[in-house]
Amino acid sequence: YISRENARKMTFALKNFYRFYSGCSRRVFGIDACSHEIGCRPEVFATEFRCLRKLNMHSFVNSMKMPVYEFNNSCTNKKNSGFSVTYHVGEDFLGLCDGLRAIDEAISFLGLKRGERVGHALALGTDAAKYYELKRWTIHIRKQDLLDNYVWVLYKTIEWGIELSPEFRENLRTRAKMLLLE
Repeated sequence: YISRENARKMTFALKNFYRFYSGCSRRVFGIDACSHEIGCRPEVFATEFRCLRKLNMHSFVNSMKMPVYEFNNSCTNKKNSGFSVTYHVGEDFLGLCDGLRAIDEAISFLGLKRGERVGHALALGTDAAKYYELKRWTIHIRKQDLLDNYVWVLYKTIEWGIELSPEFRENLRTRAKMLLLE
């Protein structure tokens, strides 16, 4: 709740920045965002990202019938038709699957487009054997996150055409059902 409320306030502040400082606000072309990943998934920021993406900042300023104050000519050289995004994700995770799911969720829920970035995304390049060896083959994760990871793996392997042995797939389904019933 606190993270969502803070994101809402920041979005409102950014809209006001465009409203009242339209000349130099044209220099802002992107958002670089991050959060404590554990306990705060990317979807927390999805509403605000969608809101800001829909704004054509120059038409937003013009629709407000606000005078445009030009601070200097360099502020107005480029037209801004919305924001580009970098979201830092996949850096702090409880297990590799959890980190990979967070990266996928950021791309999906924040609507990242070609040319936009996920910052660092360490889960993508981590050697799984070395990672889990360092963790002594044990991770500590909340049951809800584990359930979400199981369901994500089950669906993404189908979507991406990744073959799982029938025994392994059934094992994941059984574990997911047990957690769901809890």
